[in-house]
Amino acid sequence: MLASREMQLAMSHGKKVIMYTGGRHVPALVGTMLLNFGELAVTYVSVLAKLNTLKDECHLAPLGEVYRGDGPYVFVSYSHKDSKEVANEIKRLVKIGCRVWFDEGIDPGNEWPEEIAKALQGCRQFIVFISGSAIVSKNVRNEIAYALSINKEFLAIYLEETKLPPGLMLSMGNIQAIMKYRMNDELYEKKVHRSVSSYCLMNNKESPHS
Repeated sequence: MLASREMQLAMSHGKKVIMYTGGRHVPALVGTMLLNFGELAVTYVSVLAKLNTLKDECHLAPLGEVYRGDGPYVFVSYSHKDSKEVANEIKRLVKIGCRVWFDEGIDPGNEWPEEIAKALQGCRQFIVFISGSAIVSKNVRNEIAYALSINKEFLAIYLEETKLPPGLMLSMGNIQAIMKYRMNDELYEKKVHRSVSSYCLMNNKESPHS
């Protein structure tokens, strides 16, 4: 019987290799499998590397601690593709004393739409971070529609220049907006501080439903 290396060499040149085992002639499928397995292993490593790269690119940045108290709070809506930038914006809101709720506040196992709806109903102000990713996000659009339908105080912050599709333009045309991408940090922070509902700040104890 041919040694493994010889068998692979013969097969690589198109030779038919027969293995003799226990009185039976068996085509050398094992050799074929060995060659295919080598190619598969290379493919697997390549795919794994790509997945790791994508995981890093799509990594959701930790957004901070979710407000869980009974005071008035803002509900933050955003695309998870913008989570790294939104994490900084949430820190900015917290820094000025704002109570902030976002979707990482949902406990595992709870119904997502129900929890979102409850959080929206309970918030004093709705803040949405607008971007190219946000306007095509089904979740963000649903949250916008629901916040408008229950007449929540509404603030849109544009992370980048974004053309709203007709449906959103119709519903958000007269909404208060801050164009972050046009401003320096100092001006932007002043705009945010003036635009966030004073009821949502930590020094205000008013009931969230008053």
